[in-house]
Amino acid sequence: MKKYFLFLLPLLVFNFSFAADERPKTKAELNAVTVYRSGAELSHEAKTILPKGNSELVIENLSNALEINSVQIKTSDNVTVMGVEFNTDYTKDEIKSPRIKMLEDSAEKINTEIDKIKLNESITADLLTVLKANKEIKGTQTGLSVTELMKLMDYYKLKSAELQMELAQLKQKKDKLTLLAQKINNQINEEEKKNSKSGGSLVLQLNCAIAGKYDFVITYITNNAYWNAFLRFKSYQCCSSAKINLPGKNFSNHWYRLEAG
Repeated sequence: MKKYFLFLLPLLVFNFSFAADERPKTKAELNAVTVYRSGAELSHEAKTILPKGNSELVIENLSNALEINSVQIKTSDNVTVMGVEFNTDYTKDEIKSPRIKMLEDSAEKINTEIDKIKLNESITADLLTVLKANKEIKGTQTGLSVTELMKLMDYYKLKSAELQMELAQLKQKKDKLTLLAQKINNQINEEEKKNSKSGGSLVLQLNCAIAGKYDFVITYITNNAYWNAFLRFKSYQCCSSAKINLPGKNFSNHWYRLEAG
């Protein structure tokens, strides 16, 4: 009897793990963000097909820093949410913001130009080496008149100056592009710090009275965003009324477009 029980236990564990991996998943779409002085409220929508009876649903593409106690879920009256569990997924594919993609494209183009300049530098340096070698060969030859020798020296002087000037210009251009590439890479690193490399998901335990397609609205609070306000006074005359502007600055670890509320 004990052997039979020990045989069944790994089988049950295996079946449970397999079933957990096969849980239905859906990705939530961000609809609205309201940024407060401390924290922000995010609202997502998700759609899925539910079977009749009890089931589990994994809703992905949520913040990795949501406050679980602030989660509110709205859905059809035919669906009852019996439990909510929050998970952080560190294996998701990294999402790059449009700005990072633009910076990476710029860096790639600049690096291509730098490679072309390095190739031209190598070719020009080889030509200069060949020119110097030919000059040494010609210098050992006899039978040249003074006029021919002067023309030959003038040619080498002019050509050598052209090649050296070209090398200097290529180096100057390469240095400028290298500096620009470094600045872009530094900016990419700063932008990547703002992006989340892990994602959040909610696991819902549901009971559905009627099988069908249902919509979910998920609202929650995250502390990974805040808004700082500052006043700006503007007056043109000492006795005239002053104009007050109230701009603000958003800070967020997500690359969502935020609107201060």
